Amino acid sequence: HTDAYDKAKILHRDVSAGNILIAPDQSGLLIDWDMSKRMDVTQQRQHSCTGTWQFISTGLLLHPHARSHQISDDIESFYWVLIYIVMK
Repeated sequence: HTDAYDKAKILHRDVSAGNILIAPDQSGLLIDWDMSKRMDVTQQRQHSCTGTWQFISTGLLLHPHARSHQISDDIESFYWVLIYIVMK
């Protein structure tokens, strides 16, 4: 995710437990980039918030039309995935 954002300026926008694959060697892979968006594109593709609702950031849930998806939203989604996996 860091490389996608830093090098290609792309946000995933759908970080969820189902979109993270963990290999036997403990390496991970983020999949399902269908909802991703290039940060250098200013035109919105959708008028609703994106993501799996269990893991979506609270800022986007509370105000889905007030602002665009940001890196902090993806990072918060990683946090919710971690909490979900630990509790499960």
